[in-house]
Amino acid sequence: MQRLIYLLSLVIITLSWSATAADSKCDGLLKLQWILGDWETLPDGNTQENWLKISDDTFTGSGSSRDVSGVLEQQESMRLVHMQREVFYLAKVGHNSLPVAFKAKNCDSNTVTFVNPNHDFPKQIVYLRTDNKLVVNVTGSNGKGFTVHYQLKSNKNAP
Repeated sequence: MQRLIYLLSLVIITLSWSATAADSKCDGLLKLQWILGDWETLPDGNTQENWLKISDDTFTGSGSSRDVSGVLEQQESMRLVHMQREVFYLAKVGHNSLPVAFKAKNCDSNTVTFVNPNHDFPKQIVYLRTDNKLVVNVTGSNGKGFTVHYQLKSNKNAP
């Protein structure tokens, strides 16, 4: 059922955005394998993000944040899906009844930008990897946003 909801969200977003991808779009998930692995914030490890390759067309991810006492504050499930010659980032958080889809706008060997101009917040998510560090920049309108700095904890899932 959850997979059906993901696919339905993708179809709706794909139709609403039509063919606006003249930018350097991802040709698939091969360029994004650098995202695979277990990531955590240092020094506390209270925020984590984990990415696993399911297939050549699907990566699955999870994210969580805990407060200083270890109590879970937020949990998120994510997917990177390659379909219809596009790459989509699907995010499911507790306060949204359906996943939110973002389309890859730019993609290269260490950076990817996902956008959804119709979403309230965020409108853009940028992943940047440098060596064993991953920076995730989440932005919306009027300068609203935040940045998370991760350190690679484990790359057992990476190629």
